[in-house]
Amino acid sequence: MKFKRIKDEGSALLIAMIMILVLSFLASAYLITSVSTYNDTLSRRDALQSRYVAEAGLEWGLSQFNQQAFTFSGAPITATNTIGAYTFQITIEDLGSNVYRIVSAGTANGYSKSMECVLRKERPPFLEFAMVTDGNLNLAGNISITGNVHSNQNVQMVGPGTIIGDASAVGTVTQVGGVTGDVIQGADTVMIPNISLDGYKQEAINNGTYYDSTKTWAGPTVVGTNGVLFVDGDLHLSGKVKGSGLIVVKGDLDITGQVELTDPANDFVIILAGGDAFIRGTPRAHQAFIYALGAVKLRGNVEIVGAMMAKNGVVDDGNAIGDSSVKGHVGVVYSAPPQDLLQRFAIYKAVVRRELD
Repeated sequence: MKFKRIKDEGSALLIAMIMILVLSFLASAYLITSVSTYNDTLSRRDALQSRYVAEAGLEWGLSQFNQQAFTFSGAPITATNTIGAYTFQITIEDLGSNVYRIVSAGTANGYSKSMECVLRKERPPFLEFAMVTDGNLNLAGNISITGNVHSNQNVQMVGPGTIIGDASAVGTVTQVGGVTGDVIQGADTVMIPNISLDGYKQEAINNGTYYDSTKTWAGPTVVGTNGVLFVDGDLHLSGKVKGSGLIVVKGDLDITGQVELTDPANDFVIILAGGDAFIRGTPRAHQAFIYALGAVKLRGNVEIVGAMMAKNGVVDDGNAIGDSSVKGHVGVVYSAPPQDLLQRFAIYKAVVRRELD
């Protein structure tokens, strides 16, 4: 009996050792699988992050295009930027016929992914309107507008105003008896860009047309052909303008006189104001496109041939920007800017967007 107990105990020990060995193999296999799964998860995470970084590079490149940040001279342009601890590099090619290609390579923890975007240069839709604003557009008084108007909020007509064209709004259009064209409510938003005025400063310095303080010009003002005249302050303008190009005002623009072109058949001026644009009294502004990053404020007997755009509303001088209105005898006749000047305000839309192998 004693011998049998020893034999049984030996068998139990052997079985226990075998079980421990099996469990060790299972534990090792599980550990290897876990490590492999963990490493695979990290790889997938890093690959996904690199794709996101590459996509961010495309968005950055597109935003730079729409800020007119690139100048092409034939060769591709490369640029590098970072997002936190991650880096992307973009390469931009001019493919001709107003088509461009951006390739963005994103890197995250040693992994790289490339994305491609093909852009087409287009005429910006905001240039199709005689008057367009991000704010409410309330037309009060004897208003005559020949051309389309649009508000990214609401349009309201008060008084004997007439719009010879369409009136559209993202919100509502009320008192529409004075509209000869279509009345469109719930319209799509018309993008009004935030143009960087400082981008024109160096160009004006290079051309010798940079002024470092507020100016008052009652006499003839000369703008070089397709050039930039930059005022680093406010500008009061009441004289004639000669040439075609841009007048960029870092502060407020004040027009009170007869701002006419010396040669209306060949001249056209785009006036960009970083603040508000005051147009009051009895001014005449012919062949002028006026764009204010603030508000356009109209009062008096105003006559404008061209177009007006305002980020913060078209308002009656003295009223709050958020409750905008136009009063007095204001006549606006739409006139499209020439194509050569439109190049500065073109927008770029993605027509192809894909991941590269």
